[in-house]
Amino acid sequence: MLSRCIDRARQLEDNLENLDQKMHPHALVELRILWRRARLIGAALTLCTISALLICTVVGILFVGGISEAQLGTAIALLFIAAMGVLMVALLVFLVEIYLGIASLRIRPR
Repeated sequence: MLSRCIDRARQLEDNLENLDQKMHPHALVELRILWRRARLIGAALTLCTISALLICTVVGILFVGGISEAQLGTAIALLFIAAMGVLMVALLVFLVEIYLGIASLRIRPR
């Protein structure tokens, strides 16, 4: 998704000077939408990565707790809750991007 937004934005920017006066404002609106979508996708991917890293940390702590006598239940629970919270936010950001993409289909000139 991100690469398609970037490719489309580059294509629009390259052809912006060649567009007629009627299409120029529509291209600028589309560029702004593509920029917002790219930022949302980037944020969602970053949040998913953070969530995955938190889950990896939970697994690591579980192994450490398994081979040691340390009481790590609270840390494990808090990290897991944080991972799920971050994942939920990431999914919501992806949904916002999807709705923005669908809504942007309606602005194209006919």
